[in-house]
Amino acid sequence: MRRRTLSSLLVQSSLLGAVSLATGFGLLEAKAIAQAPSFKQKEVKLKVPKEIAEKASEKNKARSGKTEKLDLTPLDEYYRDFLIPNLTQPSPELVNGARREILEDIEAIEKNKDLSPKFNASFIAQMRELAGKDKDGKTFSPQARINAAILIGRLNSEVTSKEAKPEKLVLQSLLEFIDQKENDGLIFSGLSSLARHVKAGFVTEPVLNKFVSVLQSQLAGPAPVTRDPDAHYYLTEQVIYCLTEIAKLDPDKGPSKLAVTALTPALLKIIDEQKSEWLVETALQSFGTIKTSNLTPEEVITLEKAIAKFVKQSLKDWKKRVSSSAGSATGTGYPGGMGAMMGGGADLAGPGGPGSGGSGKGGPGTDGGDAYPGGSGPGGAKPKKNPVEEQPKEVKNARRIAHQRFERIHLALNGAPKKPTNALAASSNVDKALLALISAEEKEKVTGLLAKVELFQEELNEHTIKDLASLTLAVSKSVKELRVACDLILGEKKTAVVETEDDAFSPSAPR
Repeated sequence: MRRRTLSSLLVQSSLLGAVSLATGFGLLEAKAIAQAPSFKQKEVKLKVPKEIAEKASEKNKARSGKTEKLDLTPLDEYYRDFLIPNLTQPSPELVNGARREILEDIEAIEKNKDLSPKFNASFIAQMRELAGKDKDGKTFSPQARINAAILIGRLNSEVTSKEAKPEKLVLQSLLEFIDQKENDGLIFSGLSSLARHVKAGFVTEPVLNKFVSVLQSQLAGPAPVTRDPDAHYYLTEQVIYCLTEIAKLDPDKGPSKLAVTALTPALLKIIDEQKSEWLVETALQSFGTIKTSNLTPEEVITLEKAIAKFVKQSLKDWKKRVSSSAGSATGTGYPGGMGAMMGGGADLAGPGGPGSGGSGKGGPGTDGGDAYPGGSGPGGAKPKKNPVEEQPKEVKNARRIAHQRFERIHLALNGAPKKPTNALAASSNVDKALLALISAEEKEKVTGLLAKVELFQEELNEHTIKDLASLTLAVSKSVKELRVACDLILGEKKTAVVETEDDAFSPSAPR
């Protein structure tokens, strides 16, 4: 289950400095060769409850900005003697309490235009010390370093009712976090914060160029032997997300061109090898979002066939999961974590963004948004009841997951997550994504596959669907036609066995 284990994967990966992983003929054997190194700690100087309360009160008064003059001294002293030392302790309670209080301070201070710049500059210096190494190469614990990186990334330079502008002073820190190789948690924190800065449009071209160079090395380089494969796939996904956001800024400028150059070969490799389903989803969405370049005709054909192969495998896995779930469906969802099996990765549109297959309001995979007809009525009229809301949980999950997968496939084929409903968009003759690269001889095959993907998306939205049996019945036509379209691209012929297997499929059929 990807989302359930992500945090543990990253922390585990960060703690493997004393572990050697030897690879032999595809088998991975871990052997501990030393005890965990001793990490630095800061001494907690405030220990008496009464004294802590008094200093906290002075700190809170200073952060309010309501004193006669701005004075960072109470803040600096409280952080130096209590909060920051607590972040370095082995006690989860102390660490969590310190982090929670710091986040509350940040939220209060960022609204004060006079105090915020001074606090941010001082705080960044303290967090850089916590996240980095000293002159002897010693560090604080991985948890302390990761917390420092997360807190740095949280800083804003200005907050209004309309937007929050990320703090530019943290960019050098983010670059260092991403460029190091010893702590995956730092890399992930740096990538998450970088994405926020890039989307805000506040990063200058020279700085963007530096980030592209570092991101490209992360994308092209081999995974450290100490990194868990799932953690590596996840970090790769975040790198792709950041590069995609840079590529989307301005296609005609240097950073975007460099980002596309870095992305193109990596996306082709990921889609072709198909080692991780949800990483392929990310690659498909990135490919459909950016304007790729420098692909040879042979590479375009490789990509075309890889997408067709992925469509066939996706249908097979999805129907197998639906079939195995039908007998034990009790409204608790798919056993074995279907969300992890069929995707559920970070969306290139951001959390809850368009095309997130159920995580964003109104997306094609949502349970009550605009994706299905019969949504809310206009104005103050009482909304019509959406049949989707009455479906069992396992049916909603199956539709959501299928939508997410095929939105990304659709995006890779023509640069849109689904068939356009806007008349102007529908009349556009500008080909995008794979359709913009494919030869005239292959274009008919790709447009045929695209049409079948759209049919599948439409059949998934049938309001007659009430259970898994009616769901598979609703999509039966498009599933068969999708396979035929894929076989045409792959140069394969349907055998009688496959035809019989498709026709005989039923959620209640014996397996």
